[in-house]
Amino acid sequence: MGLPVRAETDSGSWPARPSSGGLLPVMGLAALGLALLGLWGETPPSQWIMALFAPDATDPRQMAFHHALLPRIVIAPIAGAILGLAGVILQQVLRNPLADPTTLGVSAGAHSALVAATLFAPALLDFGRDAVALCGGAVALACVFAAAGGRRFSPLAVILAGLLVSLFLGAGASALVVLNHDYLTELFIWQSGSLLQSGWANSAKLAIVLMAGGAAAALMARVLSVLDIQDGGAKSLGVPLAAVQSGALFVALLLSTTVVASLGVLGFIGLAAPALARRAGARTFGERLTYASLFGAATLSLTDQIVQILPLAQEIPTGVATAVIGAALLLGMSGRTSAAAVEQQPSHRSNGHGGRRRPVVLVCVLGVALAVVLGAIFIGRDQSGWRWSSLQELSELWLWRAPRAAASFAAGSMLGMAGVLMQRLTGNPMAAPEILGISAGASIGLIVLLLVAPTVDAGSTVFAASLGAALALAGVLLSGMRSSFASQRLVLTGVSVATLCSGLTALAMASGDPRLGDMVSWMAGSTHRVTPSGAALALTLAALLLPVAALTARWLDILPLGTVVATTLGLSLGRSRLSILLVAATATASATLIAGPLTFIGLMAPHLGRLLGFRRVVPQLVATALIGGGLMLLADWIARVLIFPWQLPTGIVATLLAGPFALGLLRRAYRWSAP
Repeated sequence: MGLPVRAETDSGSWPARPSSGGLLPVMGLAALGLALLGLWGETPPSQWIMALFAPDATDPRQMAFHHALLPRIVIAPIAGAILGLAGVILQQVLRNPLADPTTLGVSAGAHSALVAATLFAPALLDFGRDAVALCGGAVALACVFAAAGGRRFSPLAVILAGLLVSLFLGAGASALVVLNHDYLTELFIWQSGSLLQSGWANSAKLAIVLMAGGAAAALMARVLSVLDIQDGGAKSLGVPLAAVQSGALFVALLLSTTVVASLGVLGFIGLAAPALARRAGARTFGERLTYASLFGAATLSLTDQIVQILPLAQEIPTGVATAVIGAALLLGMSGRTSAAAVEQQPSHRSNGHGGRRRPVVLVCVLGVALAVVLGAIFIGRDQSGWRWSSLQELSELWLWRAPRAAASFAAGSMLGMAGVLMQRLTGNPMAAPEILGISAGASIGLIVLLLVAPTVDAGSTVFAASLGAALALAGVLLSGMRSSFASQRLVLTGVSVATLCSGLTALAMASGDPRLGDMVSWMAGSTHRVTPSGAALALTLAALLLPVAALTARWLDILPLGTVVATTLGLSLGRSRLSILLVAATATASATLIAGPLTFIGLMAPHLGRLLGFRRVVPQLVATALIGGGLMLLADWIARVLIFPWQLPTGIVATLLAGPFALGLLRRAYRWSAP
């Protein structure tokens, strides 16, 4: 049996535009011109030949030219060509124009494997960083296929699975880096995708990999070209699909993970290069191989040269810049994917008991939430081990534990409520504040506030974050209107917005602006700085938003029935959708200020409430608020006690707890039945 694929011709999604062919020489010449200007500014041209072949060890400029500047210029097009080659192979094998090492989780898997091996099994690195990265990338890709589910599935489901795997693995790697910052300082810099070089070793290795990968791709090109037709047609021609696909995937994995092992994560080059190749008129697979490699080389070279001349306090890692560019491209492509890619829609499945209230279960949920609250306040660790704090001890610890517990519970409750609102508004079980880009939009709003406002207080931060969240959600919904809110396309657009906002956030953080210093701990979801007044404000917002959200119950019951039915019943679509949007945005922004931009609690809690039988709007809102609050409080307690006396960021722990649930939910929602 071959790997799961769906027929998806290139012409169905990105029509070739030969008029764009002149872009390649322009990009190449621009990159070359900037590189030569950079060399000229560091070393006189009269010394270039000597610095290249026989640098004077007493001249620091010649040594820098030979060992740092020139290797960086050379390795950029080599790495870009490798990633472009890997991207076009992955897209051909999966027949998916959105596939690349980043969107499929391969880069995140390779990076996480290297981080884990560096800490826990450094002996594995004796076999080579490339081998460790290859194993990590292969495991991540296997998880993506398992999460997407079934033998046939939509390409968008594969991409969503890849992005969820990337977020989950990224959270795990971030936790390891935070815990071992002193040991992983170099790795922390490298993981952002840096082309800084200290010799020619990486350039030589990647050049060999490029030649070998190009030769392998050329040998498979004729066979892989047959995959442009349906599976049945390929089999009728005697094409061994399983062997061809497995071999091509191995080549793509080897190419992409070697780049990660050498340079870090350079996101989305494998997505941009094949897309540019199509627009340049490359129609056959052989043409796309050639053009994608050239465009990958030009794109990465030009990006790297641009980041070196930006007037910032410190140089932005090249990988951060490519992530921003690629996320914007992914956002554009998500709206142009052919209709065949979104024909299978996930849907809510309800049983015959969905409309009944479950007071007994609700009381049990309330009891569990109360038990979690008491446990988080009374149970802790000290030098002697685990202990239940007495009332006298608690009087001394109250100001440390109670605000943090209250803020965490409030944040989880608001994320749960926002998740219910979004899933019912869109009719999409995968809709959540984190996945639809709302949390990432809140982070952008907060960054803008910190950069433009002379003073910042609690009210202004909530307003700015809410505005950013509302704008992000509005953008996703406006994009979704063009496809009648098709579930998969809406979710992919949201993930694209979230990725773009996260890239912009990373770009702002990499600028070195001192006004963004407090953003580091907040982005990881740290609650240790919550004050009693901040906790009281969070609880107040959660308490106010719950009845406000309940007032939208009638709208949420009617909107999923469709525009015609809602209009017939006299519902004002614009006013109702805007009201729900504002409530969800305010809840998400307030929670994001406490727990950080990514937790998956807003995706997990509504489904747990539904599994417990709460299917009507108001009971589900109440139950989900309790479940979300309990989950976030549990994550905060684990973050506080797991590695005492050190602490983990709450947001990272919540992501690690809820991430596997999100992948399992994706598999259930997008599973295709076997023919």
